[in-house]
Amino acid sequence: MSTRAERRENLKALVDHKSFDWFILAIIVVNAIVLGFMTSPIMIVKYNTLLWSIDHACLAIFVIEMILKIKAHHGAFFKDHWNIFDFVIVLLSVVAFAKESNMIFVTNISMIPDVESFIVLRTFRVFRALRLLTEFHSLKNVTSTLSKAVPSIVATLLIMCIVFYVFAVISVNLFGQFVAFSTLNAAFLSLFQVLTLDNWVNDIAKPAMQIYPYAWIFFVSFILFGTFLVLNLVVSILDTKMKKQFTAKALTLDEIALKIDELKKLVEETNKK
Repeated sequence: MSTRAERRENLKALVDHKSFDWFILAIIVVNAIVLGFMTSPIMIVKYNTLLWSIDHACLAIFVIEMILKIKAHHGAFFKDHWNIFDFVIVLLSVVAFAKESNMIFVTNISMIPDVESFIVLRTFRVFRALRLLTEFHSLKNVTSTLSKAVPSIVATLLIMCIVFYVFAVISVNLFGQFVAFSTLNAAFLSLFQVLTLDNWVNDIAKPAMQIYPYAWIFFVSFILFGTFLVLNLVVSILDTKMKKQFTAKALTLDEIALKIDELKKLVEETNKK
């Protein structure tokens, strides 16, 4: 029993070691680059065998990593959200690999779309690059700020949806004879193009103004409400959350400094006695 416990502790020390984490991160980066190369027909023609070999080697390392971590931590492994995320990604990759292996024996061409749908699962391994967020302090601060701002951003998007719906209904009633606003669905699509500012003047505004000369008032109002107002709201939310985060850290440092001063005073009083 003691030997088994020692082996588990040694295994736990291995998988929790910083060097092991950096090694896995390096493999994740290499795998992400390889998956990118595999989207290029030129690279596939020249280095097909090499790219597939590296990809399969990376998958093998990821599977070994999961086995070692589960063996070291047992049930505690699944208490960490990142571990669950990694496990699901690797599991999907294994399913994709199994389907790719069977593809060699497929003779019915009707099976190809089904095979391709499984091959897509392999690309999910790129998401493991998000693990880099946990290793860099600056990236962790940004993601922490974004996660804390999600409720406020969702509220802002809800306001935007209401504004979007109101303007869509108004546009159908005002410009119903114009094809871009003939139905509510068409109005939503046209307003979305206006919202993205993607050639909306030539595609939507000018044709509408040929029928409705004062249509520009509607479009300018929508852009002011939809684009600038909401964008400024989101930016201000993120800015506020970021400032709060750094302020909280500053306060924590001040508290630590006060504690150190208190300890110094206690030590001085003890020495005097």
